[in-house]
Amino acid sequence: MIIINEQVKKDIEEVKKRAKKKVFNIDMMKKLAAGDLPPPGDSPHFRCDVPVGVKVVYTLEEHPLGLCEHISMSSAGLGSVLPIEDVTRILEAYGIDLGFPLEVKPNPDSICKIKYEGSENGCVIYQEDMGGGEMAINFIVRIKDDKKD
Repeated sequence: MIIINEQVKKDIEEVKKRAKKKVFNIDMMKKLAAGDLPPPGDSPHFRCDVPVGVKVVYTLEEHPLGLCEHISMSSAGLGSVLPIEDVTRILEAYGIDLGFPLEVKPNPDSICKIKYEGSENGCVIYQEDMGGGEMAINFIVRIKDDKKD
């Protein structure tokens, strides 16, 4: 089970502040996709380490859906996505509301992509094999207009 203590909460707020200062626009997103920019997870500016052993990367990105929060969670050596309880606690700590109850059907043998149509936020969830036994679960969630401050 992960530990979200006061230090982790402060770290999360700092990561969110830095993300607001460096939003990944469409051109940057194309460069990331082409491999012309290093992944945000390589930068401590977008990363928060949550005890015990969880790496969380948070960015703000422009997508066709609009301005989105992108959060990726992984645990080295776990070999599958994090337990749903940990995923839910991390989403709550970052203030991310998916607009629907989270149900994860583990499928560590493949990358699963599910697009939730009709949810208030608009959301894409996918699992990613990071190599070396590390699996990540990613959420790209459209930011509601009243949350864009």
